[in-house]
Amino acid sequence: MKKLVIIALAGILAIGVIAVAVVLFATQEPAGVSDVPAGTGGSLAAPAATALPIQPPSAASQEQPPELGPRRLQLPDRIALGDVTAPIAACLRANPTSPGGGALLTLELEALEGGGLRIVDAPVARWGNASRALVECAQQTLRGRTISLGAYTPGERFRARYELESPLPEAPPPPPSALPSRRPPQRGAGGDGRR
Repeated sequence: MKKLVIIALAGILAIGVIAVAVVLFATQEPAGVSDVPAGTGGSLAAPAATALPIQPPSAASQEQPPELGPRRLQLPDRIALGDVTAPIAACLRANPTSPGGGALLTLELEALEGGGLRIVDAPVARWGNASRALVECAQQTLRGRTISLGAYTPGERFRARYELESPLPEAPPPPPSALPSRRPPQRGAGGDGRR
């Protein structure tokens, strides 16, 4: 009985050693073969029988790819006020919005030869509390308008955000009072010397 147990254990051990040797042999690189980076046109191809291990996607690869299309620009305040808000001031006066929630337009811009950007279109990104009349008036006024901002490659496309918000009117300063003062005239600190 002892001989049978020893023979069985020896057989199991031999099968284990053979399995480990096969795994090690299958995972080794063939001698003289170096890694070829993808896309370099190397003529060496991995054998079809070799399976690459599947790894779960990392958190970085699960992120959304960057949005394709035109680059986004941040228009400086002075440019936005002068080249965008000034032309649509009449639209804002005729169709005011309530404070704190006007429409958000996406200005689609194209670089011009000789500098500047032309507004090609101004689609609505968010309506807010703006009326259709205000948005249509602003879009019609802005299409084709030139913004004097830098020199870019002619034909290059950009996008910029623009808040279509009625500016809050500045409160006028209070008028000077016409009422006479009720305070008696004050005497000088030294007085006139009389008692």
